Amino acid sequence: MNTVIERIHLDHRNTEQLLRIVERETEHFDTGEFTNLPLLSDIMHYFVNYPDLYHHPLEDQVFALLKKKTPALAGKVDQLYSEHVSMGEASESLLELVTELQGNAVTPRARVVKAFRDYLQQYRQHIEREEKQLLPAAAKALETGDWNQLEKQFATNADPLFGKILQRQYQTLYKVIMAEAGK
Repeated sequence: MNTVIERIHLDHRNTEQLLRIVERETEHFDTGEFTNLPLLSDIMHYFVNYPDLYHHPLEDQVFALLKKKTPALAGKVDQLYSEHVSMGEASESLLELVTELQGNAVTPRARVVKAFRDYLQQYRQHIEREEKQLLPAAAKALETGDWNQLEKQFATNADPLFGKILQRQYQTLYKVIMAEAGK
C-alpha cells in the first residue's frame, strides 16, 4: 500500500480515538457528570488545526485526481469536498461552544449534546464513505507518479498530536490517549 493512503488510514484511526473521547465526554455532559471541558477544548482545537488544515487538503488532492481519472465518481467526490467544509465549520463552532462553556456560559444541555452527537455522526459517516468508497477507488485509479507527487507535496504535514514531535498544547490530550490505550 502506498504511503499517502497509509497516512490517511492512520489519520482516520487517530480521529476515531478522539471521537470516542468526545463521545464519552458528551455522555458525561448529557447525564450531568463531570465533563472534562479542557480536554474537549484540546480535541476541538486539534480538529480545527490538523484535519481541517492538513488532512482534508491531502484528501482533496487525492480525490481531485480520482475525479479526473474516474469522472463517474465526481458526485461522490464533490459531496466529500462539501463535507470537509461543513465539518471544518462544525469543528470551529464546537470549539467556540466549549470555550463559552468553560467561561460559564449558560447553554441548554440538550443543545450542547445534540451539537456534539450530530458532529460525531457526521464525522464517522464521512470517514466510512472515504474508507469504503473513495480510497479503494483511488488506490486503483491513481498511478505511481500521482502518489509520488502527493507524497512530495504533503511531506511536511506533521501531525502535532500523533506525529513524531508532540506540540506542547497537546501534551495533556496525548496523556489521556495513552492512558486509554493502556486499558
